[in-house]
Amino acid sequence: MNMTAWRRGIGRTTVALALCLALQGAFASAGGLVGMAWADDAATHYNLGLQLKREGKTTEAIAEVQKALELRSNYAAAHLTLGNLWRAQGNYEKAAASYEEAVKLEPRDPTAQGNLGAAYVRLKRLDEGIKALEAAVSLNPEDYEARVSLGFAYRQKNDFKNAIVHLEKATTLKPNDASALTNLGVSKSKADDKEGAIVAFDKAIALAPESGENHFNLATVYRRKRDTDKAIAEYEIAVQKDPKLAKAYHDLGLLYAQDRRTDDAANAFRKYLELGKDDPATRKDIEERLQALGPAAGKAPAAGNASPAGKASPAGKASPAGKASSEQGPSAVPAAEGETSPAAAPHKGSSKKRWRALGSISSSPSADLISADRRRRSPE
Repeated sequence: MNMTAWRRGIGRTTVALALCLALQGAFASAGGLVGMAWADDAATHYNLGLQLKREGKTTEAIAEVQKALELRSNYAAAHLTLGNLWRAQGNYEKAAASYEEAVKLEPRDPTAQGNLGAAYVRLKRLDEGIKALEAAVSLNPEDYEARVSLGFAYRQKNDFKNAIVHLEKATTLKPNDASALTNLGVSKSKADDKEGAIVAFDKAIALAPESGENHFNLATVYRRKRDTDKAIAEYEIAVQKDPKLAKAYHDLGLLYAQDRRTDDAANAFRKYLELGKDDPATRKDIEERLQALGPAAGKAPAAGNASPAGKASPAGKASPAGKASSEQGPSAVPAAEGETSPAAAPHKGSSKKRWRALGSISSSPSADLISADRRRRSPE
């Protein structure tokens, strides 16, 4: 082979190699563009999902965010948003699964940790919930929602000391939010700090005066303090604020009966039976108490002059709110909880069955106070 031919061969090889490199670069560039297109498509679906979420179209939003995750499985924000969407539908199992993926990708995101913990608490997985929520507050000590959720979780475990710590911190973070004060009052009551509970409920009422539940809670604490007059007053306000609060009618009827306000007790018991559907044993107890009061107890006066619900009145006139009518005579001295008032003892010849309804209330007051229902609010 002469020198000229050799040089021509080298030239052709160089051109071929250059062409190959150019093609390789073109394919690589095309692959990159495809990858970028996929990434852009994921963001497009995600942003559309956010828009649908804001419009209240939860099912459609879920479908779009899921499409985003099909294109980009490590999209932490999409996992977090999908969890929020499942939570909005009440599906806490799926919400927790989505939050778990978000936490795997972003373990130092306090919102992901907090939402995961709150979902676990909803699922009664309290230990896991507390672990995630503690992680959230360690990352962000000012996380109000995580503090409230922690307080609720610890209270569910009867750890009232830790519940109170987190709820008191929450009330300093948002002093004008009644829900943390409500949960703090419930926890303090459970810890037998009745005075502390009263302070918390009073503050919650001042912030949310239309809530019947806090008046119910306050009444329950007064009942446990054996302050019957204040308990009755707060129960009466509770049913005025929330006429469907069955527990309040139940406890109010028991206190009226103890105070020998027979008609008021009967009307409260009837209202409870109308509303209270969830506890057959308690319903049976109240039915027996109502029967013991007699069929005429609490019935409207003759001549069409009906008195307001829960109030007995002479000559068709309504008695003042919270007071027994003059037909019944003066109210008996309230008995301490678990005791029978001397004035409530049966008269000679009275039916023992009738006076069962007027005796001790210790056997069946409402089992618990009402805590504020907190659903963690979080960024999309």
